[in-house]
Amino acid sequence: MEEYSIGIDIGGTKILMGIMNDKADIIHTHRIPTPKSGKDNLLRELKENLKEFLQIADNENMHIKGIGIGVAGVVSAEGMILKGANIPGWRNINLYKEISTITHLPVWIENDVNALTIGEYYVGIKEKEKDIICLSIGTGVGGGVISNHVLLKGSNGEGGELGHITVNFNGPVCKCGNKGCLETYASGNGVAERMVSLLSENNTATNHHLLDSYEINSLQVFKWYHEKLPEAVTVVEEMLSALTSATKSLIRIFNPTTIIFAGGVITNSEWILKEIKYRLYSSNDVPNLEQVQLRTSPFKDNAGLIGAACQPWKKTTN
Repeated sequence: MEEYSIGIDIGGTKILMGIMNDKADIIHTHRIPTPKSGKDNLLRELKENLKEFLQIADNENMHIKGIGIGVAGVVSAEGMILKGANIPGWRNINLYKEISTITHLPVWIENDVNALTIGEYYVGIKEKEKDIICLSIGTGVGGGVISNHVLLKGSNGEGGELGHITVNFNGPVCKCGNKGCLETYASGNGVAERMVSLLSENNTATNHHLLDSYEINSLQVFKWYHEKLPEAVTVVEEMLSALTSATKSLIRIFNPTTIIFAGGVITNSEWILKEIKYRLYSSNDVPNLEQVQLRTSPFKDNAGLIGAACQPWKKTTN
């Protein structure tokens, strides 16, 4: 009998759920907005949708091997969400117990970008490279590092938080408390917040109109950037400089063969990676740059889902 897994990718703006077979084919998917009204509502939505997926599997005679979850934040080895990222009230939650109790299935839980990295390693490159980095740029910025075929997690699971590389010692304060983190310049939230800040500082009638008339998100800022709106040019140039600087640091520190850029901000705007590559090669100060492949995830919006669903099949940990 063919086996299947259920993958759940819990991010700051969306929850993506899917059923996957052992060939990494996604059979069914369902997407819902991440509830912003607290952990109880999020858990309720999660459980209700999971029950529907289990019913689908039962109706189609699918044998579910287990459930893999990727969640934004710090996850303990026991499946506790110690600290959430970009999800209000999402901390100190025994998500393993919450899900295993209602499903009676094996459950694996991992940080969302670590899960994404597992998927890229097993399904994307099929274990053919031993040193890769995933940099996910979405609501926030997260990272995953596989070194010598092992996922690096650190002493308590907080390793690989690449979004908190400092790119400007005098930059804006990040949610983590540090100044000038990559996340403050490159994430979807960071880009939007920087744009609102600049429009508010430059107190003109045009800027008031923009603030009142548009929902300011990263896609809107990128549109204005291509239209050469000065504030948008400043924000995007800061973003590109921060990503280029961080990529240089990652290459020097980890010496990877591949850096994979994932997340909605960059996979839906591929010109960003082209610009990063141009700046890297123009700088001529990164040793062995030609030996590092820089590319976006082939799985686009499903990268986190595939990584989560991979966990019941294969997992690489330290």
